[in-house]
Amino acid sequence: DWLDRQEMLPDRMALLAKILPTLAEEHPGRAREVLEAQPIGPARGKLEGEILARRAVKDFDGALQSVRAAPVGPYRDHLFNKLLEAKKPENLLELVRELEIDLTDPNKLTGLDINTKGHGWGFGGGSNQLESAVNQALLALAEDSPADAFMVAHETLGNGDRFLRATETIGKQWVGEDPAAAAKWALSVPESQVAERLQNTVFGEWARAAPKEAAAFIANEGVLKDKSSSKLVNELTKTWAERAPNDLLDWAATLPEASRENVLSQALRDAAKHVPEMAIANLELLGSAGAQQTVMQSIGSSWSQQDPQAAMTWLQEQPAEFELDSTMKDAAKSWVLSNPLSASEWISALGEGSRRDHAVAGMVHALISSRNPQKDFEA
Repeated sequence: DWLDRQEMLPDRMALLAKILPTLAEEHPGRAREVLEAQPIGPARGKLEGEILARRAVKDFDGALQSVRAAPVGPYRDHLFNKLLEAKKPENLLELVRELEIDLTDPNKLTGLDINTKGHGWGFGGGSNQLESAVNQALLALAEDSPADAFMVAHETLGNGDRFLRATETIGKQWVGEDPAAAAKWALSVPESQVAERLQNTVFGEWARAAPKEAAAFIANEGVLKDKSSSKLVNELTKTWAERAPNDLLDWAATLPEASRENVLSQALRDAAKHVPEMAIANLELLGSAGAQQTVMQSIGSSWSQQDPQAAMTWLQEQPAEFELDSTMKDAAKSWVLSNPLSASEWISALGEGSRRDHAVAGMVHALISSRNPQKDFEA
């Protein structure tokens, strides 16, 4: 009371900042009176925000009423931000649902009259503070029950991109704690865009952290028998090929015959993006000429992006029964675009035949391409 009367006391707000948070714990009404007697501004906002965040932990509804009682404008927006920082997930998510807050609304938060433009909200391309707070709340719930957090995310965020992003975040967290349980849960979600992105996230994260364990799960849980498993296998092979292509090929070669050819083909295509020579050396693992040709086309395409001359040399050496002419054409185009003189000389020295004809066609396409600024037709 004495301090409240000392209007001319230096650093009065600094002293209030030390006293009021404690006073608000025992006598919130009196603390409110003192606060409301202070002029609205940064100093009061900082102090009231601290008190509000503390109160929200014990009395979220009361803290929310304080926000609603504040003048509409930047000051109320600031207090709402502090309310989010209280991080009471069940209360925040309940608030979003009960007030039917639309996280995609670019103007106002329904029921709160909070301006989402400016004041650090960042709608329209930047970070969304409310969305971030909701995601943190979902993660807090996911620590106890990821499946429940998933359901709450759906109720809170609907079916849009924000729900998909939140779902991926929940999946990543669960993989870090119990990847097998996360994988089983992801596979149990009814087939949909959500299920696809969730499964890709879970198996992609698991493959990055422990590819052998993820592969064993796929093989042992009967996932390979499901017709929709190809995307999951692709996610595994894509990630594993980047880190340990030898281990990937060893695993694929041990699979049951019914699934071995398809998985091996995908594994070799992914390995070719990083170590084409290894993929070539293991082509014999494929039993059919058709599967070999498909992988050879992929090898030629991937390799031409890294070393077009080496790719074209290898393509030229392959037997004519393998239909690689289109791959040769694309490789020639890539090489001419990167080194027109050397590529043109090499192509010109090729012997007569279909491969040479397609290499010349690729060269012409490169020379007239919009990606070739020189348009050097005499190269």
